Amino acid sequence: MQGTVQKVRAPSILDREWISAVVIVFLIEAAALFIISAVPVPSGIRQTLINQYNSLQDITSAPMLLSALYIFSHNYIIATVEFIPVIGIALFAISTASTALVVGAVGTSTGIAGPAYIFGLFTLPHTWLELPAYAIGITESLFLLSAIARSLFQGKPINEVPRLVSAWLLVAVELAVAALFESAEIKLAGINPAYVFITWLPFIVLLVIVGYVWSQSASMRERAGTMLPKRPESRAALPKPSARTSRRRRAKTVSARGRGPRG
Repeated sequence: MQGTVQKVRAPSILDREWISAVVIVFLIEAAALFIISAVPVPSGIRQTLINQYNSLQDITSAPMLLSALYIFSHNYIIATVEFIPVIGIALFAISTASTALVVGAVGTSTGIAGPAYIFGLFTLPHTWLELPAYAIGITESLFLLSAIARSLFQGKPINEVPRLVSAWLLVAVELAVAALFESAEIKLAGINPAYVFITWLPFIVLLVIVGYVWSQSASMRERAGTMLPKRPESRAALPKPSARTSRRRRAKTVSARGRGPRG
């Protein structure tokens, strides 16, 4: 007897394996920023990097919402390309190295070591939204590449699309909020550099809310997973009846045939 096919749960951004991969990519990204920012660069290249950084100051000096819109659009374009397998990984490496070199150059020009400048960025809330967003894009790019490879070499269907769309939308929300925080930090730093740390208050509230919603969603997904119908055991997997049981069944069958139908 052939059993029904068991339903397969679609990949999700709530999967522990996927979340663990995002954390690993984020740690690699952070380590790369610290290491590359410490690399000394020639004075000519350093001045070019500083000029590149200064060219962005006109945008950041714009009104808060306009500045946030520019920051979001710039970062989201980069993050979207990072979802593309192979191409995204190359862009991620280039953008991470470029950011680290620019930060290192700016830090050196102000008498601050590159890694110390990077550490200062990690004391701001927007960094903890922006960098994980890029890590999400690269992680999903790797998972999509793995799914494509399994489809080509093992004939398995590509079922990564739902998670790809979810991750892309999550990155959009994350970078939009990060842009608002970064724009607010810039405006507050113009008043008093110490005021930028005020932004941690709404960030912590937001983090608690997101953490609660995320944990509830994960719990609901786990409960839904335990309710999926299981594949019934085939007849071959069932235990065979003993010899005594078989003889009893044959005896009952012969007896029933001898009595015939009831009148």
